[in-house]
Amino acid sequence: MQGSERRRLIIQFAKEPVEGKVKTRLLGGFKPAETVDLHCELVSVTAEALLSSEAEARQLHIAGNLEHPFLAPFETQGFTLIQQVEGDLGQKMLAALNKGLEEFEQVILVGSDCPAISPVIIENAFSALDNECHLVLNPAEDGGYVLIGCNHRLPDALFDQVNWGTKTVLSETLSNAASLGLQVGLLPELWDVDYPEDVSRWRRWQEKIA
Repeated sequence: MQGSERRRLIIQFAKEPVEGKVKTRLLGGFKPAETVDLHCELVSVTAEALLSSEAEARQLHIAGNLEHPFLAPFETQGFTLIQQVEGDLGQKMLAALNKGLEEFEQVILVGSDCPAISPVIIENAFSALDNECHLVLNPAEDGGYVLIGCNHRLPDALFDQVNWGTKTVLSETLSNAASLGLQVGLLPELWDVDYPEDVSRWRRWQEKIA
């Protein structure tokens, strides 16, 4: 640790854009190639928000091939590209967050499914970690969360018996956090783009904020 210069790290999780492996729940309303395009757009708009946020470093953790041409511009923009570890989502997040804490005081991790992530939300998450919270979560309408952050090394038990991809992800994580004595800050609920109707909602939201 080098004092306040290495205070904040933001991590973005994303997948290599490959047909049939990204945004598969959109296939009911979109062609495979269109789901890849939507995935890439979501990754890009999330990255743009993170680049506009106050932090000393940004990392893009990829599930898949780091050499995919789509990813090259992110490195130029200021992201460090890193391979996600093997395992379920909990294992991946735990490894990324705890590794980040080896160099930074606070680490925020977001996915690439919530286009409403903004610099204000990122700042609010860091502020929660400044104010006695060990852990910060931004709940999603589907029962999960779109952001997780911490300022202390997280134990493996935080994600014990969490059923990833279900409506109980947030409640199970909060239950584990309480058992571990972790003080948790919760930000206002947001929404993910997972299903065709979510894309329509996203487009309406884009028009509203334009």
